[in-house]
Formats: sequence, C-alpha cells, structure tokens
Amino acid sequence: MKRLILIAIGLAVIITASAALAAVQDFGEYTVDVIDGWTAVPKGETVYFVKNDNSASWSMTISQLPDNANLEQYTKDVMKQLNGSGFKFDGKSYQFQFKNPNGQKTDVVIITLGGKKFMQWGITGAETAGKEISQLIDSLTPKKSSDSTVKTLNTKYFTFTLPKGWDGFEIDETSVKVENDDETASMYVEIADLEDWEPDELAEFYAKEHNAKDLKNDGGTYSFSYEEDGKINVATLGISGKVYVLIIQTAKDKAGFDEIAKLRGFINRK
Repeated sequence: MKRLILIAIGLAVIITASAALAAVQDFGEYTVDVIDGWTAVPKGETVYFVKNDNSASWSMTISQLPDNANLEQYTKDVMKQLNGSGFKFDGKSYQFQFKNPNGQKTDVVIITLGGKKFMQWGITGAETAGKEISQLIDSLTPKKSSDSTVKTLNTKYFTFTLPKGWDGFEIDETSVKVENDDETASMYVEIADLEDWEPDELAEFYAKEHNAKDLKNDGGTYSFSYEEDGKINVATLGISGKVYVLIIQTAKDKAGFDEIAKLRGFINRK
C-alpha cells in the first residue's frame, strides 16, 4: 500500500515544463495528443501533463492494488497522506481534493479498470485551464489488447507486460531482460531484497562490476553508465524500503533510449 500512496504524493509536486510538443505521444497502454503549450513528463507509472507556465496540470496513473487492498481504502489512505478532504463515491469513481504546496486545489479521481487494476487522475488548475485539460483527457486513447500486449513476465516483486515489438525472458525470480525486435535497444530490470547490503555498498558493487567510473548519488537514487559491445548502458539504482530496484537501459543512440523510456509504464510492482 505504501508504494501506491507514493504515486499520489507525486501529484503534489510542481514540475518545471520544457518545450511543448503538439503531437500524439505513446505512453505504453494509451496515447494522448499533447497540445501546444503543454509538456508530458513520465515518472514511473505516472505521466504528468504540465502547462508550460506551471499554472495547471493533469496526472495520469495506471497501476494495480496489492492482493489485500481495495480501492476505497486505498483512496482514503491517499487522501489522509495528502491532508485531503471531500471524500466521495459517485457510483463509478472515488474522489477527493487537496491543496498542493502552492496552495492550488487538486482534484483526485480514482477509477477501477477491473480486478486490481485502477486509473488515477490528479487535476490542478481546472478553473483557468479547464478546456485544455478536457482536450487532453478527451484525446486519451487506450490501445487494443491485441496491439499492445505480447506477453507478461512474472517475478517475485513485479510483472512486466511487454508491448508489441518487444520480447524478453525471466532470468530468475528477481530479474528480467527485454529487447526490441531489431535488437537495437534492451532493458534489464532487477527488483530484489536489500538483505544486509547498505545502499552505498550495493551501488558501488554494481558500478565496479560494470567498470563504471561515474557513480553518482542524487538524493538516494544512484546512477552510473558504461559502454559494452558498442552500446551505451545507463543504470539507475533506487531503494524502496527493504527492496532495491536496478534498471539498466541499453541503446546505441537517443532514439533507442526514447523507445526504452516508454516501457516504464509496463512495469507493475506487486
């Protein structure tokens, strides 16, 4: 439950937007036409659509509840975490409001997608940018399952549903490797128990294992890079409670890394 609450906490963060793209963009399970003056910023399971002056935003999350959770209790837990109020259920969705650090009201809407899967929205600045936000939401187009899913890899702590054009395999109970059809880009994901490792020691171990010289620690998230077989490898290591998450992205150029970035939304923690 803590992991899912952290998804919603991200709604309170104001993201500085960069140059906008007025084009249909692919976010794994769905596409959105990102209108001029707005920027899409993917962060894990959430995509933030932010107006470039930071006056409004819409966040879109698709995730799954743990087996012992239900959507009503999840919503109440998130509302409490964000000091929100106005909890209600209209027969289709759970809703509440909270104020972000800038004092702006954010409306949260949480809808079941069947089983343990749910969709969560956070809407800020509807009073001034309601038409633009509605335009973004109206353009959201879910992909057909036959087009978006090839297979699902299953490990101890996560599942990885592969989109069309990608294939992969489970290495063991904690890690998977996926690769696109033309073998120009790949991604390694490992989520496992931290056990007796200290985060700094674990990061140093993996960096040394790959002969990386540029290990960095940015607020508890470690990163390093290395070259192998003519490709660039970019690794990130994060800690979540007693579990660590290691992701290594491999590609020859920016286009390959852009393709890999779309995979984040297909990884679901258990």
